[in-house]
Amino acid sequence: MHFLYPSFLWALSLISIPIIIHLFNFRRYKKIYFSNVSLLKEVKEETKSVSRLKHLLVLLSRILAVACLVIAFAQPYIPSNNNTTEIGTNFISIYIDNSFSMETSGKTGNLLNEAKKKASEIIKSYRNTDRFQLLTNDFEGKHQNFYTKEEAVTMVDEITSSSSSKLLSDIFTRSNAALANVAGTKKKYIISDFQKSIANIASLKNDTLAQSFLLPIKAENKNNLYIDSCWFTEPIQNNTKKHTVIARIKNVGTEPIENASINLFINSQLKTPVAFSVKENEAVDIQIPFSSKEVGMQEAYLEITDNPVTFDDRLYFSFTIQSSIPVLEIVPNKTDLKNKSNIQSVFTLDSLFAFESYKVSEIDYSKLPKYSLIILHQLPELSTGLQIEIKKCIENGASVLIIPANTIDLSSYNSFLQQIASTKISAPQKTKLKANWINYAHFMYEGVFEKKSENLNLPFVELYYPIEKNTLSNEEQLLRLENGASLLSIFTGGKGKIYLLTTSLDETSGNMAKHALFVPTLYQIALNSSNPKPIYYTLGANTGIECDALTSTNKMVYKIKSSNESNPIELIPEFKQLSNSSFLYPGNTLAIAGNYNIMLENITVQKASFNYSRKESQLEFYSSDELTSELAKNNLTTISLLNAEKNVQTIIREISIGQFYWKYFLIAALICLAIEIILIRLLK
Repeated sequence: MHFLYPSFLWALSLISIPIIIHLFNFRRYKKIYFSNVSLLKEVKEETKSVSRLKHLLVLLSRILAVACLVIAFAQPYIPSNNNTTEIGTNFISIYIDNSFSMETSGKTGNLLNEAKKKASEIIKSYRNTDRFQLLTNDFEGKHQNFYTKEEAVTMVDEITSSSSSKLLSDIFTRSNAALANVAGTKKKYIISDFQKSIANIASLKNDTLAQSFLLPIKAENKNNLYIDSCWFTEPIQNNTKKHTVIARIKNVGTEPIENASINLFINSQLKTPVAFSVKENEAVDIQIPFSSKEVGMQEAYLEITDNPVTFDDRLYFSFTIQSSIPVLEIVPNKTDLKNKSNIQSVFTLDSLFAFESYKVSEIDYSKLPKYSLIILHQLPELSTGLQIEIKKCIENGASVLIIPANTIDLSSYNSFLQQIASTKISAPQKTKLKANWINYAHFMYEGVFEKKSENLNLPFVELYYPIEKNTLSNEEQLLRLENGASLLSIFTGGKGKIYLLTTSLDETSGNMAKHALFVPTLYQIALNSSNPKPIYYTLGANTGIECDALTSTNKMVYKIKSSNESNPIELIPEFKQLSNSSFLYPGNTLAIAGNYNIMLENITVQKASFNYSRKESQLEFYSSDELTSELAKNNLTTISLLNAEKNVQTIIREISIGQFYWKYFLIAALICLAIEIILIRLLK
């Protein structure tokens, strides 16, 4: 047992006062009148023993009362296991979780406000000579410095919610980096709701230089309805057709949501709201149809209504509506362009496609990048120049469909295929084979057939080019012949896709051109030919925004500018030129969700949308018991859990000094006084 104020123990000398009073009372005499003197001896014997016992008990209770009262004022304590001798300045690191999950409510209101209050109380519990580091999820430069009490309290008041979310291990690493540069007693306080998505306790390590304390702020409301993600059902958006965007809504609450609505805004115009219902702890995908006659870049957002967590109630996205899909057919020089080919007959029937056909000798290579799909239609050979230009198009995201002729220069084809797909084809095989398998799971044939059928009538071939097996190839078969050879395969190269049909479209090679599967196959290849950019990005993910192959100079630089005029934001992102693409990295300087314009020389070249991470949307938190269990399971002996419901000053005292027992001695003193009163009243 130790005493915080041992000098106060001199007051134990006050015990002499009840002893003196007791001795004084022994010298006092009382006259007792008796009517019969014969009874005097008996009365003397009885009163003498009872009086002595009474006086001794009263004296003992008074001595104990005074002693307990003095000891209580001396503030006894037992040093805690975490106690270290505090010499010189204390360096205290305090982390305040200001992520969006702290917007939910606790016992006294907003969790962030409660956390800030706790942080201020911790700071005020230390001495004026101590120094404090404040950490939030923003990881600003000022968070690596130490401040006085007054400065730290002011900084706590200025903390607001942030879109950033950091793992608990990152917080410890950041705190350790600052504490490693100072000498003195070091402590860390982590004030958070300890959301399971960020509290990676298993990744923490024991720190022998600083004791760490977890201070959980308990959330009372764990219900949240939010928009998790969205996507289009069609790979390409066109101004002549209706489109459907699918929104995934998640309900992480304990109650079902009935007859809620989701709104779609495109270019600030509200489309028809869609009603939905979702059960508790489940997700639902909502189809939202819309049409737009506008061509070009579009900005949009989805919105629902939910409280109190609102950061995830809106999801921004942007896309481009195309007037048509540019398709190029390259045919042999001997071809008569006046006679429509099988391919030309397919694409000229639909205004969705801007179809052009050129002889191989008439191609303008400078115009090739504008086409989404390039079809090499039964060329007898592939020249070196053509190979180089087509390869560039594939690397930039175009799709290429290769249809060989009955007679080809095999070496030129294999030279090209090895460059773009790491594969080769063998000499043609003349044998009649029927296709007996179709890849229903591939996006190419998704939605083409109403139902799967094993007895589907598929095309046959009488001449085909076997694809040689190669472990380096990323071939994926779409149509397969009955002998296991491929009829149609897809490869990826760069950003683009390569489709290889192993037979020609001549009648002598089979019935592929006249088969019912031919038209939907060409349609699907064309529809999936473009390389669409992401419709939105996540703030803080540091994902590069891909732009067209443009350069940035000192005079012409990329800028990211907010589309919202009421909240003007403009910044110059980091620029990187990689191959044929430009990438922009906004980093942590962009922190507000919304639709933005990518500008070059004050000209909008692209749209980009940014949303807050949905990690904070899952309102699942570690309880105090779970935190204790996790710390024990991972043998984290230098990390302790604090009771957030206790007075912070009491907590700090217990951490710095030990467990205090003055309250118990004060209660004991009161009990002794009560015993004294009872003895005096009952033993008269």
